Amino acid sequence: MDKKKALEIVQASGWEFKNLPDDSLKKDKEIVLAAVKQDGSALEYADASLKKDKEIVLEAVKASGYTLQYADASLKKDKEIVLAAVKQYANALEYADDSLKKDKEIVLIAVKQYGTTLEYADDSLKKDKEIVDVAVQQDDRASQYADISLKKHYKITKEIYIKTEPGGRVAFGKLDKTQEELFYKNYSKKEDIDESLLYLANSGMIAECEGVINSGEEGEEGNEGIIVFEKDILIEIPKKNNEYEEGLYLTYLSLSKVSIQFEFEIKDKKEFDPKQFKEISVPIKLPNIIEHERYRHPNFNIVIDYLYKDKPIAEFQSHGNELVDRGYDDQIIFFEVKDGKTKILYSSYNGVGKFI
Repeated sequence: MDKKKALEIVQASGWEFKNLPDDSLKKDKEIVLAAVKQDGSALEYADASLKKDKEIVLEAVKASGYTLQYADASLKKDKEIVLAAVKQYANALEYADDSLKKDKEIVLIAVKQYGTTLEYADDSLKKDKEIVDVAVQQDDRASQYADISLKKHYKITKEIYIKTEPGGRVAFGKLDKTQEELFYKNYSKKEDIDESLLYLANSGMIAECEGVINSGEEGEEGNEGIIVFEKDILIEIPKKNNEYEEGLYLTYLSLSKVSIQFEFEIKDKKEFDPKQFKEISVPIKLPNIIEHERYRHPNFNIVIDYLYKDKPIAEFQSHGNELVDRGYDDQIIFFEVKDGKTKILYSSYNGVGKFI
């Protein structure tokens, strides 16, 4: 590809800079400059020599402040560059050289836009009441990053963000006699399973839980705090005389990459204590034959609630308990326990089911 064609491409879409077939084009200042003016993120794919070029980096951060992270270390010390980046994207402060995280002018610009960027400021400015006041006024969650000497002046909040894979919803229960008879009628004839049986997965009639996951036993560390098992919800086959209770069971695994975010006030103005933060969890204890097609055997706990110092977190209950997902993969499994053995009889993945 010649230079003229490359210029046409990056002027139309700076993002296409990364796809230029000849590395020599990524060393050409004119091409790189045109690319970052159109899309600052093109800086990531520029030759290292041009990541030291102030003119190029300045144009990149003016377009996309977060691209400061791709600049040469020498330019992360350049106040003009960092100012331009922070003005465009406050969180660019994270990528600035430590010497500029002490610069009051830069930090003020950042926290005026997003108070929580106080997290990236030098400790000396976390003691500066003017800086902290501005940050907290913009977002009261910024108080968690203030120096301990100032925390008595503010409502202190802790923000929790948890991302896990998988996470989602798990439901499990035993079918009653009427439901068993209907299922075995379908099973014996290998006819389509009755919709009323599939409906059980979303009916609320069986034990269910939804949330992000953690792994481990009660009392161990989870995502942000300590794992504590919920006693009233059981995702496991009941036992009789120390053996699995015979019968027909339904398992529903609706899993995906998920995240959850919420905040709560720390009443005593001290630092957040993860040992006082309890992740109320439901252990998933199902036979090894139960497997989700994407995520395999569910050997984990679902987190359904949170306590801090043994008190429910109102912010989680009111608005923070909605999972953000990337599209759930649903697995419905009917299996029986008979003569001490477990056997899968029917499995459906994303709506496509079959008798086994």
